[in-house]
Amino acid sequence: MYLKFTKEGTFLLQVGGRDRSGGNEDTENPNKPADIYVYPGTNEAFVADGYGNRRVLVLDAETGAFKRMWGAFGNVPEDDYHCPNISLDSVPDGPGPPQLSVVHALRVSTDGVVYVADRENRRVQGFTIDGEYVDQIVRGDEPFARNVALSPDPEQQFLYVGGGTGIMVFDRRTLELLTTIDGEGVIGPGHQIQTDSQGNLYIAATGAGFQRLIFTGVSPTA
Repeated sequence: MYLKFTKEGTFLLQVGGRDRSGGNEDTENPNKPADIYVYPGTNEAFVADGYGNRRVLVLDAETGAFKRMWGAFGNVPEDDYHCPNISLDSVPDGPGPPQLSVVHALRVSTDGVVYVADRENRRVQGFTIDGEYVDQIVRGDEPFARNVALSPDPEQQFLYVGGGTGIMVFDRRTLELLTTIDGEGVIGPGHQIQTDSQGNLYIAATGAGFQRLIFTGVSPTA
């Protein structure tokens, strides 16, 4: 289910309920959602729906009313309650399957691009806020797309993605891999990540704890 509270913890809204989901066509119930992001530009809640379903679900953030949904490449999402953990050697070459697997995380940029972490398919797909497919990053040779976050600068130049042994940093405009934040002291790619207004990066890692990495600036290129 999807729950909404005030910052003080006062309950405001519930969408859906336990064991009520009718699958990917159900517009009233999510199925084990994994992440949510409220986009101020449209006051809509974008839900990574997620572990049970295979879709991005968009709701009115005020009322919880259904707005729209989509799957990989903007396709109509299909039912599959198994969402298997795909081994590295089973991730196909090329753009990947026509459906999402575990829709594990999402963020919406200030210019209206929805970045969706399709974890078991090792890819991050980008969409317009209406669900039109834009582009993707695929890295089938290593764990990838565990989570996503955006840098807080006005252009949101950097896209952060949990993968490999740490957090990969991509140029959001070109989708070029710039560097990986890893090494001694870093707890790894994490389960979910987020940045704050100062650019600091927070990593929540299952079984490993919680970590804040301090942003110290961008190194000049050679």
